[in-house]
Amino acid sequence: MKKEEVLAHAILEHVGGKDNLRQLAHCMTRVRLSLKDPTQANIDALKRIDGVMGVIDDETLQIVVGPGTVNRVADHLSRETGLAIGEESVDPNLTPEERAAVERQKVKAKQQSPFKRFLRRIGNIFIPLIPGLVASGII
Repeated sequence: MKKEEVLAHAILEHVGGKDNLRQLAHCMTRVRLSLKDPTQANIDALKRIDGVMGVIDDETLQIVVGPGTVNRVADHLSRETGLAIGEESVDPNLTPEERAAVERQKVKAKQQSPFKRFLRRIGNIFIPLIPGLVASGII
């Protein structure tokens, strides 16, 4: 097994398994996981995994693995869980009304204009850099 594959397997093990994942995404350095039951995640064990640089427990669980590595780890997680990157899983035990509500949310998300998505992506890239720019006196 490759290092990234071992890392992905260890992450999946410490977040409660593939059945606990609602959504999988990543940015330049972090794997972002939305969990169905956040209490199943073992944050301390995640921090001790070799290759994990940090863990941020916010609305989504963010696991810092570094640039370059994050793409391969996210791909391995996607293959292991069957979740497409950025796609939300649907619980098979939902009632028809709940499934309809989930589908409405998906349609609403698709109706966002490309310009709004572009601005959000630019914001997600530059907002984390602002403290560093302020500290260095550029802004």
